[in-house]
Amino acid sequence: MIGHTKAETWAKLEVLKHEVASGINTGNKYTVADAARDFLANGTRHLAKKSVEDLAYHVNARIIPGLGRVKLKRLRADDVDYWLNDLAQDMAASSIAAYIAISALAGIRTEEARPLEWRHLHLNPVEGQRCSCGSVHDHDLPPHVEMWHSVREGGDTKTPKSRRTSALPQLVIEMLGKHRVQQQQWRAAHGWKSTNIVYAFGTRYDPVEQAQVIRDQFRAVVAKAGIAGSWTPRELRHTYVSVLSDRGAPIELIADLVGHKDIATTRGVYRHQLKPVIAEGAQLIDDALGNWRPNQKGRRTGK
Repeated sequence: MIGHTKAETWAKLEVLKHEVASGINTGNKYTVADAARDFLANGTRHLAKKSVEDLAYHVNARIIPGLGRVKLKRLRADDVDYWLNDLAQDMAASSIAAYIAISALAGIRTEEARPLEWRHLHLNPVEGQRCSCGSVHDHDLPPHVEMWHSVREGGDTKTPKSRRTSALPQLVIEMLGKHRVQQQQWRAAHGWKSTNIVYAFGTRYDPVEQAQVIRDQFRAVVAKAGIAGSWTPRELRHTYVSVLSDRGAPIELIADLVGHKDIATTRGVYRHQLKPVIAEGAQLIDDALGNWRPNQKGRRTGK
């Protein structure tokens, strides 16, 4: 034990005594991987078998690959922060892409998306074929989503008109189909529920995912994309309304698609997203008048 002063040497000895008394390996070659494995071997005896299996998965799949080589004594807070940031981005890529797609391109509310069940998602409703909803349809239908529930008290939607059924764009169909396959494969690989999965965006044990988890995953995607500002999943519906309005959708249609009880709500909530200039009327009049232009005396000129 070496110190520049007697006091410093005694202080180091006290730290060393505390580490030995706590059962901490004080060697300079002891790594995070060594500590994690020792914890699994000696620090989990009071835990249930399933909990130990979950911890072992995270140790071997997350902690050791990311931090395992770092010497435990040299582990810094920054090392952990960088690792957690990379981990958050990797996890966000798993299901959040499909969540973003259905929210931004189908207008589903975040409180409707989190409890969305696969039985309400009909990605391939073809007569006589097993659909993603788990049923066999007796006639062909457009791929669609039934937005009938939310995480609000009682499980009902925001308003009666919020209960709606909407067709799905092709990109959303493809992304949800890919997510469904990956969800089943990922859970099967780790021994979690991989058949008869209830929730499209649920946790690995299949309850509804927490709102904070979705927000964290979404923000990780936003940060990785280099988008400035503070964004939340709720704002994805604003993107949906903006695209529809920019493509000329009437406000009555937009109100129906987003589940508003009347167009006044749509105008109030999405006043910045709605196209400010209603050009259709002027265009119709121009088409009707053709090349007509008044001359100085107010008479018609042209054909």
